[in-house]
Amino acid sequence: MSDLYGAGRHRGSSDDPIEAVVTFLWLLGNLVTVLVLGMTAFLQVGHGRLEPVVALSEPDREPAA
Repeated sequence: MSDLYGAGRHRGSSDDPIEAVVTFLWLLGNLVTVLVLGMTAFLQVGHGRLEPVVALSEPDREPAA
């Protein structure tokens, strides 16, 4: 029976340091990707649309008589 499960991870087995490094690099790469995509979207969509709205707005005042 132990031959069937010999190659897998067992409860209480120590983690491989290379696996920890690869996992950290994978997580870091995903984080950098999300941040770069978020900044790209913000600069293309969010930043360009906020300035004209603020520039064209006027304070409320009574119409001239």
